[in-house]
Amino acid sequence: MFSPRSKFRKVGLFGATGLIGQRVLMNLIDTQTLITVFTHRVLTSDEMLFWSEKPNVSIKFVGDYLKEDNYSRQLRGMDAVFIMVGTTASRAGSKDTQRSIDRDIPIAIASAAKRANVYRIGIVSSTGASVDSKWFFLKMKGEMEKGVEDQRIPFTCFVRPSIVRGKRRSSEPFRYVESASKFVAVGVSWFLPKTIKPVHAEDVAYELINSTFDMHTPGISVVSNSDIISRVLEREKEDKSPKEAMIKECEASSIAIK
Repeated sequence: MFSPRSKFRKVGLFGATGLIGQRVLMNLIDTQTLITVFTHRVLTSDEMLFWSEKPNVSIKFVGDYLKEDNYSRQLRGMDAVFIMVGTTASRAGSKDTQRSIDRDIPIAIASAAKRANVYRIGIVSSTGASVDSKWFFLKMKGEMEKGVEDQRIPFTCFVRPSIVRGKRRSSEPFRYVESASKFVAVGVSWFLPKTIKPVHAEDVAYELINSTFDMHTPGISVVSNSDIISRVLEREKEDKSPKEAMIKECEASSIAIK
């Protein structure tokens, strides 16, 4: 995992127990950032034990995310808020429930952040998100983005991954349909275009943190799935460069000695 360049003093996380949220949390734990995890459910004993050992992590149980008054005051003084809330159709059980979680909750959190004068917000969305889409999921994500944009938070960053790869925590119910689709997608990913190629949760988390931090001009920033993959390749190339230079130097020294 690449260590992000986080220079945030205080951040709030929503959805930190999910696939991407866990990686965002783990990336920030090793920095000097003070992290507040806002959770809508009582955490498991394993989660509590793990997080209680981290001096820069505090946990706030706020119940229903849709009730902004439960946590809006606690967002004051935050440098940024990250939203990684989402579910699947099978877990939600109905379109109305999924819409409430994937669309309404992020908008409510963004509204609470606006009331608390938070200037930066990073949200995980989806490839193809559009209010004009004929697909329920993509239209829902597009409506979510529109609702968040309407809050007019100065620095707003949307990260739009395609299928996200990664191991979920052992306490989370197994997602049969999602896992099957990931298995198929990963198997044929070698010829898929960057727009829909599966990406690792670690890379999505990295881009969410850094792209939100790197915004210097107020407005809306969108990080596409293609952007995520291209930047991963760039980092891997930079990471190899020092090693390749060292190898060449050693080879040159070896030739000179001969």
